[in-house]
Order: sequence, then C-alpha cells, then structure tokens
Amino acid sequence: VSNKRFIGDITGVRDPERRTAGTLGANVSALALGARIFRVHEVRPAREALDVAWAILHGTLGGDAHQGLTVPAADTHRR
Repeated sequence: VSNKRFIGDITGVRDPERRTAGTLGANVSALALGARIFRVHEVRPAREALDVAWAILHGTLGGDAHQGLTVPAADTHRR
C-alpha cells in the first residue's frame, strides 16, 4: 500500500512522496489483519514500524520482532 492514492484521500496529502506516515499506518493495519509480505518504497521506516507492531501484537518485545515478515523494497531498481 506504499504511498497509494487512498492514503492521500484519507490524509489530505496529495504528494505521494509525503505519505510515509499514512503508509506506515496502513501497513501496520494490514499486519494486524494478517498480511505478512509488504512492498514499500521507504524500507527503514516500514521495517521499524512493522517490527514494533509485530512485537506488540505477538508479545515478542525482547525477542526476534520481525520473524515471519518480509519487506522487499519497491524501488530496488533505482538504488
């Protein structure tokens, strides 16, 4: 759901590159609903948000927070 228009519709942020916070919220919601693979443009913030959400949801605050999650970068061809 990285930077999609519906996030802009919800938040009022028209510039897709400024939708990071909305994207993180959508990804965390998707995680809570069962998603385990995430395609994102901004890997580090997504990884951190998903690690925190996973740890809270699964009680792994001191353990391997991201076990079972995959976060491939959407823009690997531009690196």
